[in-house]
Amino acid sequence: MKKEVTSWSKRAVFVCTKCSKEIAPSELSNTENVAENLKNYLKAELRSKSLSKEIRVMTSSCLGACPKGEQAIAVIDSDNSTTQTVIICHPEKDKTEILDFISR
Repeated sequence: MKKEVTSWSKRAVFVCTKCSKEIAPSELSNTENVAENLKNYLKAELRSKSLSKEIRVMTSSCLGACPKGEQAIAVIDSDNSTTQTVIICHPEKDKTEILDFISR
């Protein structure tokens, strides 16, 4: 086994795809996949803030939180990969708060 240095230096963000299946997309969404919409929004905003090389946003299968009508997002800091934070939120109503949290 060997350790690999990743291209993102600050944190990894995982958006659960299972949680999003229960959430209806808003009329502003460009696809039916709420998790994919959130991931694309976060990636675009991070690019505009020049943080896309430091913070990687990916979709994930179930994170084990499964809140009804909300989204689970895991945030793992690269400087301490044994510590994680799971955010429970609404992927469309709370997206600016999510962006603020992961950009800190």
